[in-house]
Amino acid sequence: MSVPYSPHKISVCLVAVPEASAGVLSGLYEAFSYVGSGWELLTGWAPGPRRFTPRIVAVDRNPFRHQVGLPVAPDLSFAEAKRADIVIVPDLGIGRDEDTRGRWPEAIAWLCQQHKQGALVCSVCTGSMVLAEAGLLDGEEATCHWAAIDQIRELYPKVLLRPERVLVPAGSEHRIVTAGASASWTDLALYIVARFCGEDEARRTAKLFLFGD
Repeated sequence: MSVPYSPHKISVCLVAVPEASAGVLSGLYEAFSYVGSGWELLTGWAPGPRRFTPRIVAVDRNPFRHQVGLPVAPDLSFAEAKRADIVIVPDLGIGRDEDTRGRWPEAIAWLCQQHKQGALVCSVCTGSMVLAEAGLLDGEEATCHWAAIDQIRELYPKVLLRPERVLVPAGSEHRIVTAGASASWTDLALYIVARFCGEDEARRTAKLFLFGD
């Protein structure tokens, strides 16, 4: 379902749990930062003001390193990020035999509060496990990375997995959206831009970054 046009800056909170992919966090951050301004840098024509304000949020602001060594520097703590328009959980570095039940309590509480307040809550790849842990995917369709299918089915049997799909909008007013493998963050980003800013802006964003080529 389309979200009505709003002139205010759209806040995008990117959730940085310890297992979160630094690469996907960075990619989403950059893509949303250039919506409404990147096109002017390339062409000289301004389609409109910058629309999104991305922020990386975590338990606290202390920088940490992803499993492969890339640094992650949160902008805000969960306590400081009172209200978001969009929340995205990136893909996670999780072993296939890990039990994630009971993990991420601070992130889970914050996600549930943001969803309750009306935020669009999304995930990329294995990030759907965080949404499942929060109970947001109970009885809902969702997608994930193919390697996590059995793991999610065992740990979160109430999730209706559709791993063959790249994007799965679900829930009331489609306020939950899951994306498949880690590279599908680009599909999710374009979906969000189209939903909040229109298809023309999504096409410009795709052309700016050569998404889909």
